Amino acid sequence: MIVKSISQEDIRIIANQLKRTPRGLKSIVSRCELNYPLAVENEAFTEDGKPFPTLYWLTCPVKIKAISQLEDEGWASKMQEKIASDETLRNQLYAAQESYKSKRRSGVKNASHPLFETGIAGVKDPIAIKCLHAHYAHYLATGDNPIGKMVEEKISGLRCTKRCD
Repeated sequence: MIVKSISQEDIRIIANQLKRTPRGLKSIVSRCELNYPLAVENEAFTEDGKPFPTLYWLTCPVKIKAISQLEDEGWASKMQEKIASDETLRNQLYAAQESYKSKRRSGVKNASHPLFETGIAGVKDPIAIKCLHAHYAHYLATGDNPIGKMVEEKISGLRCTKRCD
């Protein structure tokens, strides 16, 4: 569920989740079962006019920790190997990357910065995996990211152990 307006309470909770003040929030693209922000969409540019590096950002500390563990276990490399051998998965990832780039450029007056030519997590190669967190956040926002979907299947049983507020 995409929530276009973000309340001051949402901003406070996101700051608590991230342990820093969030910048460039555009919308909340997903909420957890307790109705806390799970992932957000960011503005294309920061307040100082620089391109924001990531369109979608995962905010849930429980999911961030679990996905970090997957990355520590080499899951991104395993996914890269799977992409190399699975043409259907490769095509799905390519389509997700193109959709991401298109969404990122939409509504932007000056998308000439090289960052707008990169895909999820800033990759130049459309079938590269750099950050599982970014793929998962994109999946939560769109439902259309095969890597994010596999991450969801892997961590779907996780539940919050403490409140985010």
